[in-house]
Amino acid sequence: MPAAADLWVELIQRYVTSFVRLSATDSRLWRLWETVSADLGRRWTSPEMARVAYVSEKHLERLSKRELGRTPRQQLIWLRMRRAAELLGDERLTIENVAAQVGYENPFVFSSTFKRFMGWPPSKYPGRRSSHAVAPTVG
Repeated sequence: MPAAADLWVELIQRYVTSFVRLSATDSRLWRLWETVSADLGRRWTSPEMARVAYVSEKHLERLSKRELGRTPRQQLIWLRMRRAAELLGDERLTIENVAAQVGYENPFVFSSTFKRFMGWPPSKYPGRRSSHAVAPTVG
């Protein structure tokens, strides 16, 4: 059942994203997040993200908070954690591989961030299809 719930969450997230994208007043943000999403392993800095969006860092902060309710840094982490959740479904990838693909050099920092955002450690994430994954116990 956790896998089915995860699919529902993904479906709802895609619907909300498409709805928000249609109502967005500033296409510079969507261009930025599409660029960032295509290269999540890169060390994105605030100045780089502002350059991609063709705005100042301060203006990017304001736009991001207004449009997404998150700072650019929070949005970057959110995108990385969503992608990591997808990658964890591939049992051939180690947690270290997943961490590196989403821009984390230190797998321990990645694991703690993932748990904070997703509610599960990467090794026990419901979408993790690995012989090493252990389902959480209830009770």
